[in-house]
Amino acid sequence: MSTCTLISIVFYFANDSLPIFPLSILPRPRDHEVWGLNLKQNNWFKILFCPVVIYGAIWVGQLFLALIVCGCFYTFSVLTLLHTEFRTPRESKKQSSNTCNLLRTVRHLPREYNSVQLLHLRANGCVKYLMLVMHSECLHFILSCNVILLTSWNSLDIYAKMQMFLWSFVFEFWWTVWLEVVGRFYKMSKTTLNSWKNVKSISKHEKKCFMKYAKTCQPLTFGARGVFTINRVTVLKFTRSVVKGTFKAMLAFGRK
Repeated sequence: MSTCTLISIVFYFANDSLPIFPLSILPRPRDHEVWGLNLKQNNWFKILFCPVVIYGAIWVGQLFLALIVCGCFYTFSVLTLLHTEFRTPRESKKQSSNTCNLLRTVRHLPREYNSVQLLHLRANGCVKYLMLVMHSECLHFILSCNVILLTSWNSLDIYAKMQMFLWSFVFEFWWTVWLEVVGRFYKMSKTTLNSWKNVKSISKHEKKCFMKYAKTCQPLTFGARGVFTINRVTVLKFTRSVVKGTFKAMLAFGRK
């Protein structure tokens, strides 16, 4: 899976003059300058830039493989706890958890939820700024592919059009899925905290102290607080930014 990004090498040799590659900032050579030593997009520069593409593709593949594996294990395990194990439904509803009811008591529930909060704090601390950068990079990359495809539709061949479309679609699809999954942390944890009103307690004083503790608990979210946090609305904002940004860029090019 980590070597899937090596497919980009084939696209590089097929369309090395696309604006997505840094080598495209150099002027194009003439026919007699293809194998020259001048500062243009000659074959020597293309060969020298190829290891950069290979190394970058392998590095990105390994990074995403590690993030996907660790993220899947963490996401599905914590979401299971939030959705079933930590939630206390009403007496009229049937409990669908796999653990004993002793977990969902005033004595054990705060300690176990604090453990999940500390685990989530460490996990979020590793990726909160990375997710902010990746969110911005994915958005700008998708906008670049869309603008290049629309503005250069008549000059691009069929393979370049397929490349731009596939890159835009794949990045937008997988990042939207990721935002949808991560956004469920906020929704499920908020629903779980609200369900603690139904927790059973020995005395009214114990229930009162537990509800005060529940009000101090914050829903689990990914991202940097006060800068960028992911919830269920983030998916809609991302899709709107892609569509709105593409139209704005096309209007800006149309005014020139």
